[in-house]
Amino acid sequence: MSTVVLQNIEKRYGEHAAVSDFNLSIKQGELVALLGPSGCGKTTTLRMVAGFVDATAGSILFGDRDVTLLAPYHRNTGMVFQSYALFPHLNVAENVAFGLRRRGVAKAEIEERVRVALDRVRLGALKDRLPKNLSGGQQQRVALARALVIEPDVLLLDEPLSNLDAKLREEMRVEIRQIQQSLGLTTIFVTHDQEEALAVADRLVVMNVGRVEQIGTPYELYEHPGTEFVATFIGGANILRGKSEGPSFVMADGTRLPLGEAGKPCTMLAVRPERIAIAPAGSQVPPDTCGLPARIAVRTYLGATVEYVVTLAKGEAVRVREQGRGREQDLPKPGDTVMITWPATASIRL
Repeated sequence: MSTVVLQNIEKRYGEHAAVSDFNLSIKQGELVALLGPSGCGKTTTLRMVAGFVDATAGSILFGDRDVTLLAPYHRNTGMVFQSYALFPHLNVAENVAFGLRRRGVAKAEIEERVRVALDRVRLGALKDRLPKNLSGGQQQRVALARALVIEPDVLLLDEPLSNLDAKLREEMRVEIRQIQQSLGLTTIFVTHDQEEALAVADRLVVMNVGRVEQIGTPYELYEHPGTEFVATFIGGANILRGKSEGPSFVMADGTRLPLGEAGKPCTMLAVRPERIAIAPAGSQVPPDTCGLPARIAVRTYLGATVEYVVTLAKGEAVRVREQGRGREQDLPKPGDTVMITWPATASIRL
């Protein structure tokens, strides 16, 4: 186990900067998720930590050891790839033992460490199976066991759940988190799925176009996003444009919304869909509540929740998420005129 420090990391391909001015310190035993859309540089960053990609500039430290120029096999990292990368001609136990054999570990020790690793991921009974005879979730567990068996200083996970169905993804992210915490492994987890990142990480690094947008705990990034990109990428916040004037926010059409508590001047408000409620058209709005007339454009029933897209007077689209309760015939339907409301304190200044 080790701390990880990335100092001014950069990766360029010709004139293109895949990663720029990346700085991050990871505590021993911490799980940090690199989160962002495809092409933002998160996998390139992970591969620089692993040693599969050379950094153009900057340094990478594992504890007090500078590994920037070391080959991958000298860094002692455990890597789980998106495709799992299992050897099809080797059975489960042989796949897990591969790294130990390459390190020259004694046969008796290999057998014991493989047994422990497979028991940890609940695959001891399948040690003689070939990968083609395993489910996606089982293959994922084999890849995880192979990464853990070498007792890595740092565990690296590159979109490890992307090939699994939704239910299995939820189960496996819980298992990965439990194993990581029980072993106290310093871990970097790459994903483009914000729900997955929120569920497993101690801290998130939100990336965009090769740069860090914001670093923080799941709570900090969700409740206090620092940029429009972070607000919309994590949780899909609605963005209202205008400018703050004293205790009010003035929208482009002149509509005034209360701002609640004093805060920084802003030109945007971010409002989470689940903080917005739908009320009948013409409803009275209390002084500490924001209210805007709207029309239902789309209604999507999702069981536990009902999601709406409503349009404002100037055609702006706003997403609303309410609990799925009550009778279907009582739910607002497309074409209905309504009032959307939310507490002034739920507006995030940007």
